[in-house]
Amino acid sequence: IFSVMRRPRIRELFTLSFFSVVAFVLLEATFVYLCVGRFQMSEVGVGLIFVYFGILMVIVQGGLVGRLSRRFGEPRLVAVGPMITAIGFLTLSWVPIGIDQQDAWWLLLVGCVPVALGHGLTGPNLNALISRQAGRHQQGAMLGLSQSVGSLGRTVAPPLGGLLYDVGPSWPYWIGAVLFLAVGSFGFCVRAAQQSALSSGAPDDGHTEPRQAGSVKSEPRP
Repeated sequence: IFSVMRRPRIRELFTLSFFSVVAFVLLEATFVYLCVGRFQMSEVGVGLIFVYFGILMVIVQGGLVGRLSRRFGEPRLVAVGPMITAIGFLTLSWVPIGIDQQDAWWLLLVGCVPVALGHGLTGPNLNALISRQAGRHQQGAMLGLSQSVGSLGRTVAPPLGGLLYDVGPSWPYWIGAVLFLAVGSFGFCVRAAQQSALSSGAPDDGHTEPRQAGSVKSEPRP
């Protein structure tokens, strides 16, 4: 993994992946407590909210991701997706605050939409970028390492989410929004370099320079 982290384009993508996972798992680790604590939901009610969220994710990943990727490119969507997710987290952060029950319900349902949209755009496009930057012969290894990076994020985030929720029910969503804004900003910073590497057609092996057209000269025959 240390040799992989010396490859700048891959390192950038793994950084984006790790902090995206950490930020999103802050929601996963505390969402049930939010629903039960704010609305006194039963297990069935919480399950229906997750079904609603799952339907939104299916719509995004099944119908929108491919079209948007072809139109705008993966690097741009990897930068925009976390920004959209941050909007959803900020909306959800208002759910525990002292507003009436009906408004809290609307905030919960509306907040899930940008979370599903942003997260649905970020994950698949990050995986696509890692695969393309790795090159044909290392795609499996790079995607495996990407899963390991995600697992590390899922190990770190739940206890952090619990600690933040103990401070206040809105804190996991505030911190998650800040992390997603940071991820999106970093994505915008590296977007040009990522796009340039894709356009060159050369995988990021840490030292290979993109070949220029006409730069390969044939050796004279004896």
